Amino acid sequence: MRRRVLALALLLCFILNGCGGILDRSYSTETPHSQFSDEGKNSSVLRADTYEGLVAAMLHLISNGQESGVIRLYDYSGAAEQDVDRACLEVTRQDPLGAYAVDYIKYDMARLTDYLEVNLKLFYKRTWQQISAVSSVTGSGAVFGELRAALLDFQKETVLRVNYFDDSMTSDGMVAMVEEAYYDVPEAAFGKPEVKVRLYPEQAVSEQRLIEILLEYPAPRETLKEKQAKLLTQVEIITRPLLSKKSAEKVTLIISKLKSAVLYSAEAEGTAYAALLEGKANQEGLTLAAELLLQKSGLQCRMVRGTKNGTPDQWLVVQMEDTWQHLDVAIDKPKLMGDRAMQEAGYRWSGDIPICRDMPTGS
Repeated sequence: MRRRVLALALLLCFILNGCGGILDRSYSTETPHSQFSDEGKNSSVLRADTYEGLVAAMLHLISNGQESGVIRLYDYSGAAEQDVDRACLEVTRQDPLGAYAVDYIKYDMARLTDYLEVNLKLFYKRTWQQISAVSSVTGSGAVFGELRAALLDFQKETVLRVNYFDDSMTSDGMVAMVEEAYYDVPEAAFGKPEVKVRLYPEQAVSEQRLIEILLEYPAPRETLKEKQAKLLTQVEIITRPLLSKKSAEKVTLIISKLKSAVLYSAEAEGTAYAALLEGKANQEGLTLAAELLLQKSGLQCRMVRGTKNGTPDQWLVVQMEDTWQHLDVAIDKPKLMGDRAMQEAGYRWSGDIPICRDMPTGS
């Protein structure tokens, strides 16, 4: 029996020699089925007949957070020792979950009567709680939804295994997506969190990637939860009488409420909480407050960040009965406007913003 430790020299050897078998592998999120088990219900004793089966067995152990396991190689046609080394490298450097969770793997190999037995020890850099919390999602839309949920609950960490990873999901792209999600949840927007993003593996080798997003908020979670509860209580009081109103009347009443109850100040906080509970907010705070009130009164709306006469600006688009409309609540006399009217007033924007139809004069 020889003890082998996966060494840095081996890693460099494989990289410098361009191991196509490793780099070209297509990964799957499926957990290996029970046919890998070689000892009934003992999920730590697995079997493999091919290199692909060897990799799958290792990933099965990792997905279950097991610190040790046995893989029995029956009628194995390849060079077993070299393949075990290669599989350890592939699992810990190229597979998204392995690259995220595992520091290194050690193994012993022994030849028994009918098979080769590989005894593995896995050394993790993540806890089982972190590994089991990884969510599998498909596409940027699902990633955005997970970010919204994390921000609403003031979670400090969210880890996503993304199928069909696209080019927009760079580290900078993910930071921008967190910011977009922040403005989409005004009831949790109490100051943008600091964002750190890391991708696993660092270089893409397949359509799958794991994204680790760490969020540091400006206050403890308990404090933010308390503020959120107070804010939502106040919003419910304001919007309850509006639920039976028509869309245009809801907009008019919300504008009136903000103008009468909130003092605009460029030096004030930029949160809906500051606007609705402290009575003083800057442009961002007014806009977030309007967004939250409109949403809770039953209207779809979202924030737009663009420019006005070349200066950075922000406003809302609101879905009325028959069309979307722009609404800037920070100006002296806010009103619903279509795209052409907004452009004539000096506003510019880009991105996936709904088309806002200009209404006939006098309507």
